[in-house]
Amino acid sequence: MNLNNKLNNKLLTALAAVFFMILIFLGNFVFLLGNQGFHSSQFQRFGVNETIATNVVLFVNGKSALSSEFNPAESSHLEDVKSLFSMIKKVYYLSILSLAVIILYLLKSGKFNHLMPKALVYSGMVSLLLLLITFLSSLNFTTFFTILHKPFFASNTWLFPSDSILITMFPQQFFQGFARMLFLLVLINSSVLLGIGLFVRKKFKQGHLNQG
Repeated sequence: MNLNNKLNNKLLTALAAVFFMILIFLGNFVFLLGNQGFHSSQFQRFGVNETIATNVVLFVNGKSALSSEFNPAESSHLEDVKSLFSMIKKVYYLSILSLAVIILYLLKSGKFNHLMPKALVYSGMVSLLLLLITFLSSLNFTTFFTILHKPFFASNTWLFPSDSILITMFPQQFFQGFARMLFLLVLINSSVLLGIGLFVRKKFKQGHLNQG
């Protein structure tokens, strides 16, 4: 195998791994975002007005107009959240398409059995590492929540009084519950991909040894 082929294979493996990681994190985020059962259980747990809270979830998912209960500042912030979530979904769906193209190319070129197990192993390992870093960073959830908001929203536009409708509908505990569930799903998915990659790579190597 010449140098160009080696570099090409490494690039394909890296790209596949990156897209798998995007699907792990954003895919589970999008799943939870649209999971009405999960949201309903959270709303009941915190005793909030489920009708209004559900309206917010539907609005940021682009499935409903926003209720009139919210003031202009809250409505503006929710519009920003809706735009952010829309962008996240676009990146997610684009990643699915990109990964599908890579998989088709690997199948057509005969490189699938050689490169895909590596991509699965790398994506699983790096995802678990990123998850660990995120977990350690979020031990102080208030600080983590603040840092997470700053890159995506204009200064202080996401801060509201504790008695505002938006805060009473979505207290910090709601986002902590969302984060815990997301952490669990990413942990499971990353571990499964890593396990599949290691298993398939082992079988692939055994097959080569048997052929030899």
